[in-house]
Amino acid sequence: MMKQLKLNKKTIMFIITLLIISGCETNLVTDSSTSNSIKAPINKPIIISSMLFKKLVNEELKIDLNEKSLESQAYQTVGLPVAIVPTALKQAILDHERDIPTPSSQKMGVLGKCQFIGTRIELDDRQPTAEWLVTPDNRCSSRSPNKVKTYWMIQKAQSGKLSVLIADRGKTLSIWKKDKAPLRFIMTDIEITQPSKFTKKPVPVMCHKSWTYISGKYVSKYAGVEVYKDDPMSPYSQWIPVSGTDSLTNIDENFQCSAK
Repeated sequence: MMKQLKLNKKTIMFIITLLIISGCETNLVTDSSTSNSIKAPINKPIIISSMLFKKLVNEELKIDLNEKSLESQAYQTVGLPVAIVPTALKQAILDHERDIPTPSSQKMGVLGKCQFIGTRIELDDRQPTAEWLVTPDNRCSSRSPNKVKTYWMIQKAQSGKLSVLIADRGKTLSIWKKDKAPLRFIMTDIEITQPSKFTKKPVPVMCHKSWTYISGKYVSKYAGVEVYKDDPMSPYSQWIPVSGTDSLTNIDENFQCSAK
């Protein structure tokens, strides 16, 4: 005859807590074979708390797409961790790339095998919608020698429809606070090197591109180039905007960094 299992009060409360937690989680990973390949949160709901929403609204966001900790649990943007994105977001990206390929990005056959990571961002400061910044993880092949990565900004409308708002390549992104425009202003940077006119040693060069939401879509614009060099007005080297022709390198104000 089997003995009756006796559970004390603490054990019963622990089991109930586990059941409640497991029932509240929203799983963003539909392919269990990839769930352990990145040490990032895999059970993170798309709907964020009102406190985190306010932080997203009130703070600017800057992300280095090549940050080593980007794919770890330690990396957070305004309290929001980077996570493996849902299959629906990845499919929206693949559909977009099939119709409008991003220049210098990986081929469709490669992207389809990549794992995508992303984080919640805020572009319109409205809770009925949700925006994501998504990029392939660093194991995705064809990494750029200039550490440039493809990224996508995706919006989920109140109706549930997913739209790719921006598809581009860059190294760092800055999402400014919202102004009078319907969606936020965005700056992207690419950093490369150019040889010095005098020593032939590599000199850091940074190119900027802006994204402005105009007439229902994001429009990009070249936003200048800077060279990291000695500043005659300071004892330190600084990023100095190029106006006309640069005195240290063979570039001018119209120079654009390669996104390859």
